[in-house]
Amino acid sequence: MYLQTLLRTHLLRELTEEISDHPDLQDPLRKADALRQAKQKVAELTEETLITDPRLRGQATTCTVPEDERCEARTWANHTGARCTRRAHDQYCKIHQRMVEETDSLVFGRHDEDRPVFNERGNRIPWYDESPLSSLNILLRYQQMDLEGWIAHDSGKGG
Repeated sequence: MYLQTLLRTHLLRELTEEISDHPDLQDPLRKADALRQAKQKVAELTEETLITDPRLRGQATTCTVPEDERCEARTWANHTGARCTRRAHDQYCKIHQRMVEETDSLVFGRHDEDRPVFNERGNRIPWYDESPLSSLNILLRYQQMDLEGWIAHDSGKGG
């Protein structure tokens, strides 16, 4: 995918520049390659993760069940909270119906309600609402923070 190639090239160039500014790093080429490989794994983006409309992401892109016959539950769907793609037997598919019967709730609620902000443990749910460019910038900021952490860690050892 062209975007992955661009992202890898950008991250490798950024990493090379950062390492060249820190000559105190031991064996910079080995570290650069290891960090590049780690960044590549994190930065593996697909077409699906770049689609901004939640209804078009995840399983919904291959859903063959007509809209009016689908389950009413919301699913994780790559952080988007898309509607379940399974066929409903009344309001919910078998899986979500069992969930309602056992716990009297749905983990992510119904697709026609507001997405929950917190999960059952009280942790914030990281929904993705950003544009593809914003998501890419967020990813790059996290990668920069990781790199700075590696540099700080290695600088502390080299002394």
